[in-house]
Amino acid sequence: TLSLHDALPISSARGSASLVDVLAKEIFDKATVQHKFSAMYADLCAHLHEHFVENPIVTDDPKKNFKKVLLNACQISFERNLTPPQGLDSLDEEERVLAEIRYKTRMLGNIRFVGALLTRKMLASKVLLAIMDELLSDPTPEALESLAALLTVVGPTFDGPGWSYHVALNAIFEQVKKIAKKTSTEPRVRCLLKDVLDLRAAGWRDRKPKKIEGPTTLDAVAQKRAQEEGSPMPQKFSSASTAYDGWEQVPSRGSRTPVIIPSQEK
Repeated sequence: TLSLHDALPISSARGSASLVDVLAKEIFDKATVQHKFSAMYADLCAHLHEHFVENPIVTDDPKKNFKKVLLNACQISFERNLTPPQGLDSLDEEERVLAEIRYKTRMLGNIRFVGALLTRKMLASKVLLAIMDELLSDPTPEALESLAALLTVVGPTFDGPGWSYHVALNAIFEQVKKIAKKTSTEPRVRCLLKDVLDLRAAGWRDRKPKKIEGPTTLDAVAQKRAQEEGSPMPQKFSSASTAYDGWEQVPSRGSRTPVIIPSQEK
């Protein structure tokens, strides 16, 4: 297995400030579209922090370190991914759907990655309060969904009397309770917020049955990848009446499941 020093070209020498800035931006860009790997990218940042402690960044600013670079990248990414895309009305239906999926993917991916960084102490914990205040200052459905995702990630780590800002966190949860009770709140957002409150009441132990994923078809993989990358959806092949090797597919009565029968020899 390659070590971090073998895998990264910057490990052979101290990284320049510009190179480290680019590295942090690349990590954020990847983490925002690859939700399932947000914890892995956060672990990578923790390893990089250790690397740059031993190999300080080459810069004229003696106070600049990898955590400060991360904080700056976090602020830029948060502001960029929280802003809804403009000009959606001018797009056709398919392009608009793709743009909305791309925006939501990056928005939620970014907030989950930030939460993972906070739980690993890569960002100062007071940053959490600033982000939650920002999300609640303009409680759009997108902002509230981001808040629910963030609380789900950071709750098990920070929701306790040992955290110095726990009183402020309790105040945040009180606001969440009020928003979840409002009839003007979108039903889906209300459900997400109530799920967070239920999770907190259960001591952050998710007691809901986990969905067991079965084998994934190639078509499903292509569809998911297109959604994440914002590219046009692959076209599904329509079922033909005659399949390979002279076999036919006909629907059985009372069922949509096709039954395969051999075609008659001529």
